[in-house]
Amino acid sequence: MEVANELVDTFDDNGAPKGAKERASVHRDGDWHRCFHCLIVSGCGEIPRLVLQRRARRLVDYPGLIDVSVAGHLHAGETLADAAPREIGEELGIQIPFDSLRSLGEYGLVVRRDGFWSRELTDVFYVCHDRSSDSYDYDPGEVGSLVVVTLADAAELWSGTRTRARVTEFEKRHSFDHEVALGDFVNEPPDYWPWLARALGDALNRGAASPPK
Repeated sequence: MEVANELVDTFDDNGAPKGAKERASVHRDGDWHRCFHCLIVSGCGEIPRLVLQRRARRLVDYPGLIDVSVAGHLHAGETLADAAPREIGEELGIQIPFDSLRSLGEYGLVVRRDGFWSRELTDVFYVCHDRSSDSYDYDPGEVGSLVVVTLADAAELWSGTRTRARVTEFEKRHSFDHEVALGDFVNEPPDYWPWLARALGDALNRGAASPPK
């Protein structure tokens, strides 16, 4: 099924269910709907590094721009516990159980421009997951490459403290170091990335302060 024809559950401004609707129509009419975002963090106990995805250039929305590690819509009737592992598997080719994810909260992502009005109730998670960045079996139809950047550098870039950040980019058979700017990221809405950096930094700091079990 084409992505535009996928059915998603919709909600009114009070959060009451309105029924299932095709995704293209939802993005035209501005119906609230549920999405899932996840940040994969390597080196949680040392120097946290984000493993982000660069969106494939064939995609209609934000082709070639850097996005969170995993992002996707919940299908109609699907639970978050079902959608999260499905999206991670489809986009990155790895298996991570839902109970390994840690919530960063819910974010209302609203984007409106000509012919497009998306209102997403986005459940945002992170997971500490150390593996070689060239071992992800990502779907090239969805993901063009993986981009690794330290959380500290990303936070400064997203907040405007710096204009460029050093990253390592992994394609299927090689990697290379270079610099990126804020314009290289999906930047709608622009306040989402600073919120994300603060929420993740706070969560990791709380985890570091917790006594070992």
